Amino acid sequence: MNTGETVVRSLLVSALSLMVFLVACSGGMSNQRGSGGGATYLPNGDVRHSVVIFGENVSFDHYFGTYPIAVIKAGEPPFTAAAATPVPDGLSGTLLTANPNATNPDNGAAATNPFRLDRAQAATADQDHAYAPEETAFDGGAMDRFPYAVGSADSEALAARTNAAKIAASKGLTMGYYDGNTVTALWNYAQHYALNDHSFGTTFGPSTVGAINLISEQTNGAVAGLNANGVLASGGNGEFTLMNDASPIGDICSKTTEASVSMSGTNIGDLLTSAGISWGWFEGGFNLSLTNANGTTGCSRSTVSAITGVQFADYLPITEPFQYY
Repeated sequence: MNTGETVVRSLLVSALSLMVFLVACSGGMSNQRGSGGGATYLPNGDVRHSVVIFGENVSFDHYFGTYPIAVIKAGEPPFTAAAATPVPDGLSGTLLTANPNATNPDNGAAATNPFRLDRAQAATADQDHAYAPEETAFDGGAMDRFPYAVGSADSEALAARTNAAKIAASKGLTMGYYDGNTVTALWNYAQHYALNDHSFGTTFGPSTVGAINLISEQTNGAVAGLNANGVLASGGNGEFTLMNDASPIGDICSKTTEASVSMSGTNIGDLLTSAGISWGWFEGGFNLSLTNANGTTGCSRSTVSAITGVQFADYLPITEPFQYY
């Protein structure tokens, strides 16, 4: 998702932005109230399928910060949560009204509390998700330098055309968040399945690093590399640690002129296979037989966004972690 990032206590860094677990059961769902007063949803029957929706480059709070409460606004579809919907650990209290990113002078004119983006601002500038900027944004755990370090501004023309808050035309855009009127599908998923508000990234860095970390809990174990200067660091025991984007060696769409690596070690796919559990990773855009309306095909197939006018590749090897193993 090329959108801004809301920064709060439950920030998810790098490629890990949100995880929604869809669990299909043989029975229905039961609602049990715990001692803390929150509702806990448990399956009545055996779990048949588990689906993890894994986004990247934005925080949990960018999509779910005010869940399950959505603003009622004319011209936008209303969202009303079911009774007893559990409230996640998101934007509330001082995190919404007295956020540390609003008071840190390092953020300059981009210092701001989190603010709502509506459906007119459904496409925004991306945030910087490189290692060093993310580490700087965390500011030793103070979590208060995000506009300064990772913020990216929408153009003044776009901000004005979509009637966005003026802060959206500054690096403060990284503090913007959506609610159920815009990311309605995700909020509806959360109404029926599990929402991981306490799932945290354990490493800084871009797509490849985050995706590999998701399936193997580490980025050590790189054993081969092409043009890999700048993407690998010594990991000890003769192995290397991946620290930047690189394509998987052997993927048909990896380019030999770009950085490519292979990984060793165990990932969750190995563990599921050993346990006799079938699994799959579904990566958008891979189909070498298609030709798009713009004439692109094969590994070069691309699509121009009707909203932003930006052209992107349909398939990105760097976000397909199992291809590295």
